[in-house]
Amino acid sequence: MYYLLGADQREYGPVGPDQLRTWIAEGRVAAATRVRRAEPPTDWRPLRDYPELAALLPPPPLPVVPNRLVPAVLVTVACCLPCGVVALIYSARVNRCLETGDPEGAARASRTAARWCWLSLGVGLLVKGLIAAVWLTVWMTSAAQSN
Repeated sequence: MYYLLGADQREYGPVGPDQLRTWIAEGRVAAATRVRRAEPPTDWRPLRDYPELAALLPPPPLPVVPNRLVPAVLVTVACCLPCGVVALIYSARVNRCLETGDPEGAARASRTAARWCWLSLGVGLLVKGLIAAVWLTVWMTSAAQSN
């Protein structure tokens, strides 16, 4: 049996694990709620510090990691196909890592996809700039020769 210290600083209890499970599901009790046992030791500690009670808590939510899929598709279509394809591969890997419970791997894949997106954008702009410069040079030389 346990006693809880409510948000109003009042003591509630004794309460068993079944009642705690209900209160957790209702959102009335959280991991940081102060709890003490009915028998010694009777010091107030957060609920998450009691292993038998921490098992009643819902699992923590997965972190939000951007998968960079939209920029990867855009740079693949508009800028540089080879670099964009690599960005697409890493973008797909983000969701796979999150589904398998690997948030660190997902964050790494997201950063790598972003790097490849920027590289694809840079290569695409550079190539398009060089094409424009060559086209302008050819156009100006042909215009000068026709005069």
